[in-house]
Amino acid sequence: MPNQDLTGMGVCWLGNMRYTNPLNRTAAKKWQALSHLGLRMYVLGFATAPRFQLFTQFARFYLLPELPLAFLRYFEFFLLTPPLLLWLVLRRRVSVIVAVSPFEGAVAALVKNMAGLFGQPVALVVESHGDFEVAVFQQRRIRLAGLYRRLMAGLTRYALRYADVLRTVSNSSRQQLAAWSPKNQPMHQFMAWTDFSAFANLEREKSLLETQVIVY
Repeated sequence: MPNQDLTGMGVCWLGNMRYTNPLNRTAAKKWQALSHLGLRMYVLGFATAPRFQLFTQFARFYLLPELPLAFLRYFEFFLLTPPLLLWLVLRRRVSVIVAVSPFEGAVAALVKNMAGLFGQPVALVVESHGDFEVAVFQQRRIRLAGLYRRLMAGLTRYALRYADVLRTVSNSSRQQLAAWSPKNQPMHQFMAWTDFSAFANLEREKSLLETQVIVY
């Protein structure tokens, strides 16, 4: 939004990221940098403990309990996030939702449509930080993989149908999101937040010639 005053705008980031309370140094630097925009910032994500976390550190964090199994976390997310996000839209006047993947984007799209029934307009930004079709199958074994793929496809199409803006982090993620998108929304590509000082300030335990470091 070039040349636009963002002061006071309510923006909510929605994703499955895990945050500590207080934020670790890297996360704190990210949200501190964003706080200079003058936004009213809200974050819906997961805690690193099995209890609900609510705190303010540059943004207002609403963190769901971290449950032990992945399917329980999915259930928790899709059950609890919609009413909480709708409450933020209606009571805290959040006007922009940033979903960090098409899966979270489906929840945001649902809330956007519900808010419209109350006359509250919401802009939806759907991001893609990687390969949302294949990566999860490479990371762990998925039971009922066929059902998961169909569910994934349905959520993705629903999210992109109601998205106003798309954001990717690479050429490949841009091409993938464009292939799934049913309409020609504005799409922006830029890297994800990276705290390079977390790597630059480390003391080496071995000499450079003795180490094998992979950065991706």
